[in-house]
Amino acid sequence: MIKISDIYKVYKNGTIANRNLSFNISSGEILGIIGSNGAGKTTLVRQIVGLSRPTSGKIEIDDINFINRRKDYMHCIAFSNQNVVLLEAQTAFEVVYFAGIFRGLNRKDSKHQTDELLEYFGINTERGKRLANLSGGQKKLVLLAAAFVGHCPIIVLDEPTNDLDPINRSRLWDIVRCYNDRLKVTFIIVSHNLSELENVARKVIIMRGGSIVDQGDLQMLKGKYNSGYQISLKCKYEDLHKLLQNINFPYEIENQNEVIVRIEEDDLLHVSQNMLPMVQKFGVELKIFRASLMDIYQTIQEEK
Repeated sequence: MIKISDIYKVYKNGTIANRNLSFNISSGEILGIIGSNGAGKTTLVRQIVGLSRPTSGKIEIDDINFINRRKDYMHCIAFSNQNVVLLEAQTAFEVVYFAGIFRGLNRKDSKHQTDELLEYFGINTERGKRLANLSGGQKKLVLLAAAFVGHCPIIVLDEPTNDLDPINRSRLWDIVRCYNDRLKVTFIIVSHNLSELENVARKVIIMRGGSIVDQGDLQMLKGKYNSGYQISLKCKYEDLHKLLQNINFPYEIENQNEVIVRIEEDDLLHVSQNMLPMVQKFGVELKIFRASLMDIYQTIQEEK
């Protein structure tokens, strides 16, 4: 278990990046951290992986103070971020291979895992190229491969899908699920892509202004902020006015021909039955879906 207790981080210029943050991460959990730019997310994870020291507070791994014994735990935590400046002169193969050696793999096993990961992420043909000569997306894939080599029990990913095409985004989330299910790897993921994060994270921390505004199980948060459903009604633009005259519930208009109705769970059956005649009369496309992580985030931002 990772235990964060009252982490406070202030920089020399007086900027407060984290304000008394406290939460626990269970072994084998997938935690998502979300928030606007400047919310303190990256500062937080840099402290968790040992690249920055908190001004005050404690970071414990299995009840041991990680802050005072960072060197003993560095091989147990993998971190993938945006900064590749120090690795520009190395080849794609070297970056991943030496990450495996650093984490205790022998040469044979590190080469084997490196070959597998470079092939998996579709960059095996670039293995001999220096990072300085790769595209932004290719560099990102190399750093991700380096995070997964060695099977660290804790992997921290900061904006992992930036610069990735849809295929490699899907590959990333597949390997996250695989490592979590089969190897019980604990993941901490910072991302602005809430729809993707919602499909993998089980617990979410929402940050703003260096503080945690809420946290908890994703389903629990959905119940707290919007326990109901959304019904989407799409029709021809010329039929929209007539459709609205038949709706007796609060609604929002989106995309000129789409109506969104938000309802509580207890009203779902009643409301959906009342809307079926509209589907037939106006040729409406009807979809029903639960509140999303984006809905929760927007609600919190509106409360600000």
